[in-house]
Amino acid sequence: MDFPSSVLLCGMFGFTAAPCRSCLAQGHAVWRSVFCGLSCTLAKEFGGAARLLVNRDGTLLGLLGVAMDPRDSPSREKTCCNPLARPYPIIDSHPALAHAAAVSLCGLLAKLEDDARDERGWRGGLARLGQRALDSPAGRAIQWLNSHGFPTAEVVTALDRQSRLEAESSAYPEAPTTLAFSHIFRHLAVITGQPAGAETLTRIGASLGTLIYWKDAWDDQGEDAKRKRFNALQHLGHETAKPRIVGAWEEFSSGLKELPLHRHGEWIHGVHAATAAKHRDFLAMETDTPAKIRRKGRSERNKSHCLDDCCNACDFASCCCQSSKVGRTGGSGCCDALIDCGPGDKGCCDCNPCDGGCCCCGN
Repeated sequence: MDFPSSVLLCGMFGFTAAPCRSCLAQGHAVWRSVFCGLSCTLAKEFGGAARLLVNRDGTLLGLLGVAMDPRDSPSREKTCCNPLARPYPIIDSHPALAHAAAVSLCGLLAKLEDDARDERGWRGGLARLGQRALDSPAGRAIQWLNSHGFPTAEVVTALDRQSRLEAESSAYPEAPTTLAFSHIFRHLAVITGQPAGAETLTRIGASLGTLIYWKDAWDDQGEDAKRKRFNALQHLGHETAKPRIVGAWEEFSSGLKELPLHRHGEWIHGVHAATAAKHRDFLAMETDTPAKIRRKGRSERNKSHCLDDCCNACDFASCCCQSSKVGRTGGSGCCDALIDCGPGDKGCCDCNPCDGGCCCCGN
């Protein structure tokens, strides 16, 4: 398996998902201000082409830093990539965004080094060209990280172990990515001057790193089999991987809930909900057959009334009701925005970001 493609370097992609734009308009605007702020920071620090490294995982990193910092993070009215567009608020001066930009660039360098070592032919040649092109900006990124107390050497050493662990068919091939992300997120406590959040940030980072590694293995199963490359899922099996994935998701979810925040908590809640919906099949380790997909489609159509009742699906659930309609006709078993289904919700969707109240009850 290649070095995990989502290690804060995967262009406009990433494991995390942006909050719903249609029903979380204000939350999406906050997300965009940080996302575009990361893009502007990448361009300012490492050149215009570095904008291509903007990614959702890096945006989450920046957003958590802004949300944890007791100091206000002023935005500026400006444009991002299109100079002809109407200016809108962008947060581009917070050190958490500089941190996210630096680790994004270093992540790309690690990916290129991995490809240069492992790939043959034109892929390896392109990777070596990319390495040379990144010499100067990568040096600046590493200098920034070192000057702000980030354990760069430890993270690089951990990531260097990735190929060796996979070559040795390790029982824990995700360990280097898990460790790297734990350090990346933990460092927000230093940047924001909030040491009380360090352990929670470590859990969030470690769990996200684990999820990213296994999602990469999930996505690459076919390609890895065709090219006869190591794939952790094929090597260890779904029975071994699923408890790790479920455990990592639970740690990620609980960490986001427990993190001491000064602002934007509801929008981070929306990011979590959107991420849960985006990766529903992966988190359940489902592999649907065509017949099962057809049955699921019919089931979803039959339950569409439930989505209408529950905040128009703004709580990101596949279906709010487990047993009956809610809202207009009453009932129970409604799931909240964290995809936490069960009778304990007593007929209400806890989709506070949607309307500020209990949307299924109409309050």
